Formats: sequence, C-alpha cells, structure tokens
Amino acid sequence: MIYISWFNWANPQVDFGRELYTAWRLTEGDLPVRDIFRQFGPLSDYWNAFMFYLFGVSLNTLLFANMAIYTTIVILALLLLRRAFGFFPAVIASVLGVLIFGLSDFTGWGNYNYLMPYSHGATHGLLLLLMMMAWVVLRPQNARCSGIPEGLLFGLLCMTKVEFIFAGVFIILISSLRSATVNGSVGGLFYLGKIIITTVSILLSTWGVFCIYLNPGEAMQAAWASFMFSRSGPVHSTFQMGLLGIHDIKGNLFRHFQSTGMFACVFLTWTLFLRYFSKRHYMLVVPMVMILSLLIGFYVNWLAIGYAFIEILLIAGIYTVYLNYKNAKGSRLEGRRKILAAFTFRSSGSWARVILIVGALAMLARMPLTTRIYHYGFYQAMLAGVVCFAFLFGMAPLLAGAAYRARMIFFWALVTISAVGLWQLVKINNFQYGRKTVVFDPSLVSPVMADYKITTAGVYLGAAAKYLEPIVETNDRLVVLPEGIMLNFWLRLKSGTPVFVHFPEVYVLQKDAIWKQLLENPPKYMVCVSRPNIQEYGIPYYGYDNNSGKELLEWVDRNYNPIQQFGDYPFGEKGFGLIIYLHKDASPSGLTHELRTVAQTGGGRSVVKFFEANRGKISE
Repeated sequence: MIYISWFNWANPQVDFGRELYTAWRLTEGDLPVRDIFRQFGPLSDYWNAFMFYLFGVSLNTLLFANMAIYTTIVILALLLLRRAFGFFPAVIASVLGVLIFGLSDFTGWGNYNYLMPYSHGATHGLLLLLMMMAWVVLRPQNARCSGIPEGLLFGLLCMTKVEFIFAGVFIILISSLRSATVNGSVGGLFYLGKIIITTVSILLSTWGVFCIYLNPGEAMQAAWASFMFSRSGPVHSTFQMGLLGIHDIKGNLFRHFQSTGMFACVFLTWTLFLRYFSKRHYMLVVPMVMILSLLIGFYVNWLAIGYAFIEILLIAGIYTVYLNYKNAKGSRLEGRRKILAAFTFRSSGSWARVILIVGALAMLARMPLTTRIYHYGFYQAMLAGVVCFAFLFGMAPLLAGAAYRARMIFFWALVTISAVGLWQLVKINNFQYGRKTVVFDPSLVSPVMADYKITTAGVYLGAAAKYLEPIVETNDRLVVLPEGIMLNFWLRLKSGTPVFVHFPEVYVLQKDAIWKQLLENPPKYMVCVSRPNIQEYGIPYYGYDNNSGKELLEWVDRNYNPIQQFGDYPFGEKGFGLIIYLHKDASPSGLTHELRTVAQTGGGRSVVKFFEANRGKISE
C-alpha cells in the first residue's frame, strides 16, 4: 500500500494544507482565535508545531511523526484485540484494519489516511482513546493510581475532537460501573471523582496558559474549541446532516437492513449447514462452502460493508453478555447475583471485548446511518471494523457447533470471503491512486505537490506558486478563496484572514472577524480557485449567495486587479480554473516588478492583460 500510494496521501487544496500552515504559524508566534480559527482542540496543532520546532518546518517532519503515531495505534489495537479475542483473530483483524483503513483512498480525494490526515485531531484522538482503553483493560484492579491516568488521557482527549470526547465519556462511565461492582459503590464514586478532578485540572491549566496571551474569552475558545464548536450552527449544516445520514433516513435504513440481512442469512445458513452435514459429508461440504464463499466475496459491495458494523457490534455485545451469564449459571450464584454477574465482566477477555465494543459504537455516533469505511470512516469506523473482524474470526465460528471440523470450515470460509473482498478493495485503491501523479518541484519552498488527473486544482495551485514565488515578499499576505491554504504554506506567506475555509458553515460564524481583517488590512494578493465537490455543503457553486462567497467576490472585483489566470473562470456551474489578483493600491514599483515577471513567464498576451488591468498605474 505504501508503494502504490507513495506521497499521494494528501490533497493539495483541501484540509491537509491547513494542518501544515497552522503548525508553521504557531512556530512563528501566532495564536489560536486571534490569528487562526480552529474548530478543533489545540493539542494536535501544538504537537505539530513542536515537531516543526525540533526537526524543521517540512511536510516530511509530520510524515515521519505520523508514521510513528500510526504504528503505535496498530500496536495498541492489536494488544486490545488479543486480550479480547485471542492471538490469531487479533492478527487477522489488525492486518485487515491496516490494509482497509490505514493508507486507503476509495474516493480519489486524499486526506483520509493516517500519514497525511485531513485533521491530526482525528489520528491523535484515536491514539489517546486507545491508550485510555488499553489502560482500563490492562491495569491491575487494585492499582492505587487508577483514575488519574484515565483523567489525564481524557483531559487530553477533550483538546482533540468532539467524537473522542463522546467515546471517552462512555469508556469512563462503564469503567466506573465496573469499579463500583468490584470495589463497592464508594470505591466506584471515588474512582470517578479522581477522573473528574484530573480532567478539570488539565482543562483549567490549559485555559490558564492561554490567558497569558489572550483575554479570558478568547482563551476559553482556544482551549475548549471542541466543546464550543460542537454546540454551534455547523453541526446542523447540510454537510453535517449528510454525515449523520439524516438527510435520507429511509434510504440509509434500507442499506443497513440490506447489509445486515445478507450477513445474517449467510451466517445462519452456514451455521445450520455445518452443524448437520460437516461430520457425515466432510469431503462434499468443504468444496461447496469454498465455492459459495468465493461467489459471496464477489457479490458483496465491499465499500458498503460498514453498514453492517453497528449490528455486528450489537450481536457481539449480546453474545458476550450471554457467555458471562452462562458462566455465572454454572456457579453457585443465584437470583439477582447471577444476573449482575452477567454484566460485571470480571474476566479480562470479556472486559476487553466490552470496552472495545462500547468504544467502537461510540465512535460511530457521527455516522450512525451512513456507516462507511471511506471518507471520515478511516478513523471513525476503524475501531468498529477491526472489532467486527476479530469477532467474526474469533467467536463466530463457535456458532457452527462444538465439532472442530465445522469450526475450521467456518473459519476458512471467512478467510476466503475476506481475501476476495480485500483484493477488490485494493483494486479500487490502485485505480484511485493511478489517477494521480506526484510532481517534485524544487523551485517551491515545500517541494512536493499532487498533480491530480481527477481535478486540476493541484496543478493550478502549483502553477500559482511558481508564478508568485519570485515576486512575493516576506511580509506580503495572501488569501485563497474559497480554500487552498496549502499555497500559503508553499510560499511561506501569512494568510490575510484567520479563516482558511470560506464556506457557509464557517463563514457565517466568523463573518465579523473576516471582514474586520480584510477591511483594516487588505492582503496584497487574492487567489480565487475552483473547489471540486462544493455541492456537499448545500450550494451549487461558490459565490451563489452572500453566505457562500458572493459578497467576498464582489469586494475582490472592486479592490483588486487580475494579473494572471490559469484555466477558466473559477466559479459557476461550469468551468475550472484559478485567478491571481493584486490589490489596486499596490506600489508602482511592485507593479513594475509584476510586469517583468509576467513578461518572462506569460508572454505577450499576459502582458496585454496586465496592462489592461493596471492601466494608469504603470509608467510607460
């Protein structure tokens, strides 16, 4: 996967450039809220800035740091799965998890992987969540420090993304309930109290540090952005509703029913078949099951397998409770104690399964009706995916009965189906990565960009970087509409606004801050570039109305002159391109330098366009 995807992990226009730019600006002394708008917590940004401080401002710095983080995520997941389901199911599930979720690109969009993620809060948050789960599962029950590590990790989780806060709350609650059943209600409350005190201490300490540089209100937004942004309007936007799946409830419920129904039919059929025929007709059953497994593997829509995750996790949870109750039934416990024992999970294996199942279900809360393995599913569905795989390979064969032969046939049938599915998913990855090429351009400060055959946004941004690099100065500022902060990072130019994505859900919230900065200190350069797939935000094209950029584009037309264009007009329902604008109040000497560059790079036609745009400002 690394070979076929080499350096095609990021999108040159969307998201990942924000991660690079934000960390770089923090090393230069900028601050959240005041200089940079972020809807996620500050932990990841400051960690990346620390990496830049130690190893230099470079894309490769974050790449190698992310490799180490993802390796740790895989190891933690493997340890938890091994405790819950055994060694071989854990290894198989981990391998499938790496191949499906690690470096995959099923959409051609980039950014949704662990090496160059759309948000480091996603990967760092998953690491912290797994660390919390591993501590809760593997720590001794009588550990005196229990509660403090959980509070520390949860406090750090609160500075990543809101979905990890949600998952962490459930892990803490169920761990507190278990502590209460093992150590008594007082012990459970004492354990929960230590977690709360530690978490609050971390959050207040972070707020206090930001108060040194910002006023208390701004410090609160900087430290607790994950809480504050989750309660704002963007959660109810067209984009967010699409993620939840409530835009098409009937259709998504049908997809869940279809995927789960097929899964249930296959497993029930195999279970009944193997229970009654595997002993007497072994030589006939094996080839029949393998042929059926191949047919099923080719029939399944593997991009839609996520729609069955929630149901499989619920089955795994119910089965775990049943096994606990069955074990309690054979003991001397009676009545309510027997029922309580079914939910106590004293054995380390059952406890690990419960923690994994609860954490996986909580991570799917943002996509309950549109559960998928691609897009944000690379981290939101990853835990659910590996838990489902481990359950199917580790516990589902037991449904075939006590006979060893039947269980082995069941197991190898699952291996066959998974191999076919994995082969098909790798084919999709090969196709998507084959539509991209990597261009190393030594003339750029950050000499790597993706040249997309899917869209030419990367090509145009790279051309704009080459055009602007010889003429910009260190203190110049640049704004890209609606999105393309990677250009600022390549050129090491500060953005003219604290917001890097000028879409309705963010623009409406930050409108005052954007206009205040634009009017008080207009940037020297404005770049307008087409943004593919903008319809996911509920608008047909950028500039459709005032909330989607119309008033910004009108302001650019009044105050800036176009100096270079690549492709067509960037906005509208058709066409794709990029336009570079220069502010009308730019000094004549600067315009003269611009003219020389245009003559060298663009030829006579570009010079004519330049004169027409700046007539009266350049001496003959």
